Amino acid sequence: MYLYNLTLQRASGITHAVHGNFSGTRTQELVVSRGRSLELLRPDPNTGKVHTILTTDIFGVIRSLMAFRLTGGNKDYVVVGSDSGRITILEYSQAKNQFERIHMETFGKSGCRRIVPGQYLAIDPKGRAVMIGAVEKQNQKRMAEGSGSEWDDDVTSAYLKGASSISPPPRMDLKDFIDSSNKFFVRFPIETARVKTLVKAGRDPGEAERFVNSAYPVLHERCLPLYAAFLRHKESHGTDEEKALYAGMDVVGLVERLLRKRPATFFARGDQYLLRDGTRGAGGFERIGTPQEAPPLLLRDYLSYDEMKLSALLAVSSRSFFVNDGSRQTRRGGAPGSFQASGVIVGMVGARLKRKGLMEWQDCLVTPDQNTEARGYGARAAPAQLQAVWARLWGRALPTWREADARDEGFLRVSKNMLLNVGVYKARMRLTAEVLLAEAGARAAAEGLKAYVHVVGLGLGVWRASKDQDALFADAWGEALQAAPSTAHVAHVDFSWIGADTCLGVRDGQLFPGTQVTIHFSRRALHDPVPAGTTLVVSYAWDGNALPGNEYWVGKLSSTGDGAAACSSQVAELHNAHINANVSGANLHVAGPWGVVHVAEYARRSLSHSAKRARRSPSSPPPLPSPPPQGKLRSLPSVASAVKGEGPAAAAVEGSEINFRDSYPQTSARISHPIYADLESLEDHETSQFSLGCRAGDVDAPPASKTFRRDLGGALPSRPQLDKLHQRHVSAAVCPAPFTHYPISARQSGLTRLLYPITCSTEDFGEVSAQGKGVAIWHLGTGETKRFSPLRGRQTLSKPVSGHSPSASALPAPPPAPYLRSSIVQEAEMSETRLPDLCHF
Repeated sequence: MYLYNLTLQRASGITHAVHGNFSGTRTQELVVSRGRSLELLRPDPNTGKVHTILTTDIFGVIRSLMAFRLTGGNKDYVVVGSDSGRITILEYSQAKNQFERIHMETFGKSGCRRIVPGQYLAIDPKGRAVMIGAVEKQNQKRMAEGSGSEWDDDVTSAYLKGASSISPPPRMDLKDFIDSSNKFFVRFPIETARVKTLVKAGRDPGEAERFVNSAYPVLHERCLPLYAAFLRHKESHGTDEEKALYAGMDVVGLVERLLRKRPATFFARGDQYLLRDGTRGAGGFERIGTPQEAPPLLLRDYLSYDEMKLSALLAVSSRSFFVNDGSRQTRRGGAPGSFQASGVIVGMVGARLKRKGLMEWQDCLVTPDQNTEARGYGARAAPAQLQAVWARLWGRALPTWREADARDEGFLRVSKNMLLNVGVYKARMRLTAEVLLAEAGARAAAEGLKAYVHVVGLGLGVWRASKDQDALFADAWGEALQAAPSTAHVAHVDFSWIGADTCLGVRDGQLFPGTQVTIHFSRRALHDPVPAGTTLVVSYAWDGNALPGNEYWVGKLSSTGDGAAACSSQVAELHNAHINANVSGANLHVAGPWGVVHVAEYARRSLSHSAKRARRSPSSPPPLPSPPPQGKLRSLPSVASAVKGEGPAAAAVEGSEINFRDSYPQTSARISHPIYADLESLEDHETSQFSLGCRAGDVDAPPASKTFRRDLGGALPSRPQLDKLHQRHVSAAVCPAPFTHYPISARQSGLTRLLYPITCSTEDFGEVSAQGKGVAIWHLGTGETKRFSPLRGRQTLSKPVSGHSPSASALPAPPPAPYLRSSIVQEAEMSETRLPDLCHF
């Protein structure tokens, strides 16, 4: 039985219309859409009237309509895009007087999603292709960086000052680790993956100890201000129990609590648990931290639901031995060679959308009873509500039901009274993706290899609210890949057992655009072997309120991914804060602009950066210094030399320069070197200078120089001002070949940046060199783009370039801001440039 929703009176407004010859009779005809119906109209050449030939209901909202004729054909077809995400090709059958479906691309394959505000079709006039486009509107804002931050920077800085003096825990001896494991208060259901068992079986004890000390918790840098704001909020607006607990607690102390104050197990919709003292039960966690709490579920001993939402953002990573392939059917040791012997494993938590009104349900789902202003939703929400703190993380006010239900974009209808907030859900999953990418790159770089990243569907099992989350999950990963400043140490991203077939349009086996990362959609087991030259980095689905393994501790070894991970790797011991002293707040690592670093290092760098910014004086900026005299610059030897000059320019280069050298055969080809002056790496009003030079054989040529300065005091410079700045602060090239300079400016959140595509002839010389602070150098050679990041010392590209001349339009876009910053900035304004064909940002 099928139920249809039809109106008594048909819609009269025409939303789309195309003309063509659809019946094959050489008669001009029209196909029009009236929202939920298609009509075939034919004008009468004698009377001038338009007659309706056919009307058919579509049972969907038509979003796009085009006519399409195959090469050599004598009739037109109709291409229809609907709100279901499907793209359908229809043919009009004159004999049956109906539209017949010839082909249909289903949801997820067309690239057009119903969450998207508009779908766009383009038809090749020669009948060779139908081109499909879709745009998803996002209004994300910069959150935890610089001026204009919506966080309270003073609150965050206060907590970071305490973290800056934290020392990592001392290394743990293997014997001490085994003793700690033997004293653990819950019995291990199997012994296969325990350290003492593996060492007895012949695994290297030295490597086992190294894996123990490789463990640490890791957090996205955007979550640090969230944790700080949470503590301040609870101190001001919490219950009496919460105020007493959080008084004097810092972010590191909060992380320590999130790692240790957990039950052994916590699962199912009814919150079944096994406490650390062996007590079993179900439910009652909603009362923790309130006047109604009762033993044994007390705030001093266990996490509240508000804290579980925070702990779900916290991951734990380590290297580990593997004992089988990690499939849920394999509980014991596997046959040697049938699985990867060791690798990196990261416990991460997805979005739990099954507990009404709790955890991620509060942000990702919209319902009439939950999303009200009284509960902290909407633009006028009361600051006393904790939801206002989370809204700042997502960069948008969490909407009321009335606001969300009235919109046509950004929300996916789950049921009559439930919407999925697509932007917030993708932002939540993107946080985990960015952390895993950063961690994989750091771990692989330390081993001198590239990472094969195995991605599991976090929250895509019993926690999901909509079957469409798989596609959104994969696309969130695509956005993380797009924003990543470097994927040099990531070779593969494998979406395992995830119900999607594209990652932002990239299919299985294809390279993700702008990277050398191959995308896979597979059903591989967790620890299946990986290609030579790669190290396996796997994620496993953890829980924000359980010890690693979760159901594993009550003997459920194959029912969940947690149990399978604990049976196949060392996470039950290595990731356990009650066994491994390295899994502690004092060993917190942060994924941020400096890679994955210890929280103390991150805090010191962040505080230093903030202090320099605070010293700026926009009202009276210092004058721009002239470039140092050419006589003060040393000629460039076979490697780039440091700039030796006087005044602020030379001081800005000291200690943080980027050096670049490139070698070429002696040809007359013109090679482009886009030099991206990343002014965000400079402090306000700070000046930097970089030089470019070349050499012919053994003869060094004096370099050409540029000076630039970051200035936040005013608006984006006008076109004449940019030209004047360019003429004043760029000296003429004195190399044996000409250099051409094209300044291009962009503005992102008020930060000025300059891109200088440096085009030079390689005739009579074989090397180009450059150095300077705040300079990222992109190289365009044999079609392969190389990026050289600031603050990493000299980097050399020795691959010769063939003698072709790359076109200006092929120049790459400027790189994003330092790691995980520009990924939040979605809106950029571009000024006009004298070379429009270079503006492919």
